[in-house]
Amino acid sequence: MTLLKSPMKTTLLLLGEAHIKNEKVIWETSGLEVDQECELMQFTGYKDKNNKMIYEGDILEGSHYPISNEDDYYLVVDYAEDRFWGVRRLSSNSSARGISNGMADGLYEFSDQDLEVVGNIYEDSELLVEEVK
Repeated sequence: MTLLKSPMKTTLLLLGEAHIKNEKVIWETSGLEVDQECELMQFTGYKDKNNKMIYEGDILEGSHYPISNEDDYYLVVDYAEDRFWGVRRLSSNSSARGISNGMADGLYEFSDQDLEVVGNIYEDSELLVEEVK
């Protein structure tokens, strides 16, 4: 399953394989064409405490330190090296110095927490401190 989010905040849940043809994303199962300005988000196989599917790019809040709603970090779902990662990112309202900012663990490491999807990096980036490049 792949979730598609467009700049207009429209969400489509599509099954099957996609490929690019004439600068459009084409879904083999439906023939649907979508502009490439959308973000494709891969389903992780996990669901949050509200039974909402968790996708690459989602911003999560947890029930334990350091990603509970009383703490300074959110967890951002990333995919690299053949697995999903939970990357700690400072929340925008944090006064912490951010020593753990960018630290990552396999997403499975957080399976004992009551994770909740609170947004995603494409539509809710204001939740996070801007990354220094």
